[in-house]
Amino acid sequence: MLATLVSFSRPKHHRKIPTEIVLFISRFDRITLILLFLSLYRQIEPINVNMDMQKKNNLICQYCEMELSSTSAKNRHVRTKHSDQDLGSTSQLPKRNKHIICPICNEATFSYHKDLIEHFTGVHNIAIKESTLYFRNFNEFTVWRAMENREVDYACLTGRKYPDGEEKKIYDCNRSNSKGYVSSAKKRGLKAGGSIRIQGKCPSRIVVKISANGSVTANFVETHVGHIDELRTKRLSKAEQSAIVGQLKAGVSIDRVIEDSKIIKNDKLGRINLLTRADLAYIIRKFKIDRRKDAESNGLFIDEPSTSQDEVFIQETKPDVKPITFEDEREIVIQEMNSFARGLDEQSFNEYAENFRKFKTDWERQNSEETFKEIKIEEPTFM
Repeated sequence: MLATLVSFSRPKHHRKIPTEIVLFISRFDRITLILLFLSLYRQIEPINVNMDMQKKNNLICQYCEMELSSTSAKNRHVRTKHSDQDLGSTSQLPKRNKHIICPICNEATFSYHKDLIEHFTGVHNIAIKESTLYFRNFNEFTVWRAMENREVDYACLTGRKYPDGEEKKIYDCNRSNSKGYVSSAKKRGLKAGGSIRIQGKCPSRIVVKISANGSVTANFVETHVGHIDELRTKRLSKAEQSAIVGQLKAGVSIDRVIEDSKIIKNDKLGRINLLTRADLAYIIRKFKIDRRKDAESNGLFIDEPSTSQDEVFIQETKPDVKPITFEDEREIVIQEMNSFARGLDEQSFNEYAENFRKFKTDWERQNSEETFKEIKIEEPTFM
């Protein structure tokens, strides 16, 4: 193991490099040494201590002096932990983007969901039905959510875990436009059937709080505003997807699955009755179903023609590569150093060349060898 101390100076207007660098490596080759010198000379700009301290101070809560990890974390901390503080006439609470749009008037915008509900009741005279439910565990909540298609009408868009073990999840109505805007940078065209999102945000949502002991409290806003109940906007439930997966894995044909799905049960039309080939293609991709393999393992026959595939054989060959000699390494090193030097002005080049001479002298004096022999920096033509 060889330990070497390398020291050299640098011009003030160049990027800062460490003045003393201790290297612990087992073996040096010539190209590594030169590239080492270049990498030291091109070190990134050091952190400005004053700016770093100022940034750190901006992440400290002004009320409890707690240090947060980011600006967004600090803003969230102030909103949730210090909302009862007397902030005076000009609120010091961080302002939030008003991304919530009323789906009725399309003009009123809000930052918080509770403001949207107050707008519905105060301006549009809409009674919002809201209730609080309690469950012993999350499984009980899941069973409740599966009733009345609540698992297909709502989507969990946000979730958060707290240090004390509590967890919060928010299930918004799947018709809501939670972003509050339409992206102008879409790479794909709109869907042929149109988007299921409405212009605005539906107030219906389920806010779930899971305590450290596993009990669940759910705040359920049941009233929907801004849209009607349409089957085309619903998703297949997990139970319906599982039943379809079982049929496909058993070797049932796609046409037969679609035909069976048209049977109406309990005199109630459901999303499963509108099953399409696109739905089945999505399920096959989602669950990674190899229908022929699954059917053959069950001793069944799939009544669909198989598509022939061309067999491609790829033979791996090793390229005829000649070993790199010292002369090749030296040429690479010289090109790299001179390429860097050509981008410097006259003063910078002189300091750069002087630094390299000191680097070379110190190394050869400590190691008693002419490692950098015949390697020179060409002086560029200065304007």
